[in-house]
Amino acid sequence: PKGINEVGRKRTGKYVSAGKGKITVDSGAGESVMPKGLLPGEEMVEGHQKKNGVNYVAANGNKMENYGGKKVRFKHGEDPVMNSLVFQATDVRKPLAAVSRILDKGNRVVFSRSGSYIQHEKSGKKIELKEENVVFALEVEFFEPEAEASVEQSFTRQGN
Repeated sequence: PKGINEVGRKRTGKYVSAGKGKITVDSGAGESVMPKGLLPGEEMVEGHQKKNGVNYVAANGNKMENYGGKKVRFKHGEDPVMNSLVFQATDVRKPLAAVSRILDKGNRVVFSRSGSYIQHEKSGKKIELKEENVVFALEVEFFEPEAEASVEQSFTRQGN
């Protein structure tokens, strides 16, 4: 859908790559959270968590403000299917997907030394999780709405 993104530019309705990254799958997280500056082209929505004043506490005890939610779109590996999960934007360093939110979307999550994965319960399709330094992560390519070119970007100035 067309609309206005976080930085105030109109969107075309298409999605473009925003680069590769990792999403840590966290069985101890109560909510999926992401750095507030990640995916600046994606619309920030004031969901019920933000409206109700929900804030978060990091593992080190620091309190973090909830700035709103963003629908994070991503693809995994060569799979052409676009996946999505709503994350709450806050002052974390990396995206953390709460296992409970992954389960809410009709999946099961398996952590095992012989192979960890997320499996869609209806289709049986699996997405592999990589273990690095005792943390399980999903390697993804992020996508965000394409912004329409502004007038300033449409013209080039000649001369000095």
